[in-house]
Amino acid sequence: MRHCVGSYARRAVTGSCYLFHVEYKGASATVQVDQDGRVAQACGPRNARNPATTWGSRKLGNWAMMLNEISLSNDISC
Repeated sequence: MRHCVGSYARRAVTGSCYLFHVEYKGASATVQVDQDGRVAQACGPRNARNPATTWGSRKLGNWAMMLNEISLSNDISC
């Protein structure tokens, strides 16, 4: 995709962020979700914006919010 996603690989391996490849309507993108469940960035080839960056940001942002809600509801203090 000719962008810098490779520089985030170590963060993904350690759980500091999540990296997703998204394809939508013939366009491709990489979306980074941070450990707090926020979409940090979405980039198409050569860092361009395209339909996949917009769609992926929205869908993965919604997924991350739901994941955080589930995580918070499972936190039980003793």
